[in-house]
Amino acid sequence: MLLARPAASLRRTPPLVKGLFVVRNKSGYVQKTVIPTFHFQKSLTRLPIPSLDDTLNRYLLAVQPVVSANEFDATKRAVEKFRKQDGPELHAALVERDNASPETSYINKWWFDMYVQDRQPLVINVNPQIKIKDDPAPEKNTQNQRAASLIASSVRVFRTLRDRHLEPDIFHTKPNYSKTSAFNTFCKFLPESVSFYGAAALGAYPLDMSQYKNLFHSTRIPGVGQDKLELFPDSKHIVVQYGSAFYKFNVLKDDGTAVADADILAAIDSILKNRPAESAAALGVGLLTTLPRDDWARARTALVQSDTVTLEHTAPESPAAISRTFLHGDGANHWFDKSFQLIVAANGKAS
Repeated sequence: MLLARPAASLRRTPPLVKGLFVVRNKSGYVQKTVIPTFHFQKSLTRLPIPSLDDTLNRYLLAVQPVVSANEFDATKRAVEKFRKQDGPELHAALVERDNASPETSYINKWWFDMYVQDRQPLVINVNPQIKIKDDPAPEKNTQNQRAASLIASSVRVFRTLRDRHLEPDIFHTKPNYSKTSAFNTFCKFLPESVSFYGAAALGAYPLDMSQYKNLFHSTRIPGVGQDKLELFPDSKHIVVQYGSAFYKFNVLKDDGTAVADADILAAIDSILKNRPAESAAALGVGLLTTLPRDDWARARTALVQSDTVTLEHTAPESPAAISRTFLHGDGANHWFDKSFQLIVAANGKAS
């Protein structure tokens, strides 16, 4: 890895990062929740298994609009045959599988395996892109300011999650009752074993947050036949990819607090100013992550183990160009195995 050197001139990032709507407070956290982040996890209700008849009837309703009358008649005959013959035995096996895994849902492992066993390239087939709103202040939409602001904001979100100050995800059906300080205090003092039911009684339904642990410090590692997801909880750095070059610098101090925003900006400035001349034109190792998964597994010799930021050389303006740049670009200047990757174009547009 190439280490970014501090730039001589520093320009501090503003307290308000409007591109992510993240506001800095004195603690360095995005939020200071009253209800602990994972307070509801132990009492979440399990996903129920629908009855066999319900599943088959809903299947027929979904199929009917997209097939011809003759095809639908054939489908109905096949469904009725399944309902009377193999269906009950398979449904019983599904219920047995569900009873054997009381800590999760019957579909969880199958759903996860569906992704890690898929041998298609991740680019386009799996990985989405989300365009981040431009900063309303034009002077803040330069590539260095935008990248530094998004990195600093991401670090604040990470620290808020790590230290369990992030508000739990809750679906509020009666916000007048549940989006109140009284509700928060009530739920805070409920035992974790029953906290979900207390919230639900007031029309607030906590959502599963188990996937949050995979948002930061994680990467997908290719394997022949099946990939795996690995976490690196002690990592304190991020990696910035610029052309074919990779740069690494710390965003957390040894005590777990965030480095100064100005230091992040200095590192980005250093990368932009000191990139090797051949970097932009050289083929990047990121292209390997676009391969079919088994091919990439065989080719892989090293993998970035930190959060990744990509600095694009292009400056897309039209919606189509922006989508192309952030979804796949030229393939070389992305790392598709990362669970969390910020992409900042030369004109400050970001994803």
